[in-house]
Amino acid sequence: MNSKQANAVKELAAPVNKVLEELEWDCPECEGYGHRIVHREDFRIIHGDWKPRPCSTCNGTGKIKYSWTPQVGEWCYNERMGSPPELISEVDLSRDTSIRVGQYIWTNPVFRTPILEWKTIEEILEKAGYYFEEPIKRVYGSEGSKCHCVIKKLGNPKPVGVAWADSRIRAVYEAIKELGKEQAKKKGANDEPDKNR
Repeated sequence: MNSKQANAVKELAAPVNKVLEELEWDCPECEGYGHRIVHREDFRIIHGDWKPRPCSTCNGTGKIKYSWTPQVGEWCYNERMGSPPELISEVDLSRDTSIRVGQYIWTNPVFRTPILEWKTIEEILEKAGYYFEEPIKRVYGSEGSKCHCVIKKLGNPKPVGVAWADSRIRAVYEAIKELGKEQAKKKGANDEPDKNR
């Protein structure tokens, strides 16, 4: 991704990251059980009675969520200050994750919003059980060329996010926004109290 592409999707980065942070998938350590997988007979021999301990990775929930860890070569911007996208040139994980952006060192990257590449977004979606229906491709028509992106959930033929845009990265970001709207509808339907009670 170059600075022109990053600047083109800058306004979509914050809503897309909110959608990605809501996605959940099974914890890789406990495989979604919420406790460490130990053979019961081995546990009884060592400790007597079998009482599973909560998994330290997911804190016993069995699910984990996406959270951004800054990487060298990624683009980010300061949402509060409205700065242009900047390339991360150095990451120091030894002390509370400080990042170097241009000539400045940010000791608290919480105020930085990442602008992720579409391949990174695809990896996050695959962990959460979503996929791009087909390779994101450019379609030529009477109105010029547009990129088409369709996101589907595994095991469900109905698309959950569809978008057309001028570039591949913008099409992916718009489709993620559509996925967020779909999730909000489902969450709203689940949160409504039963009117028959």
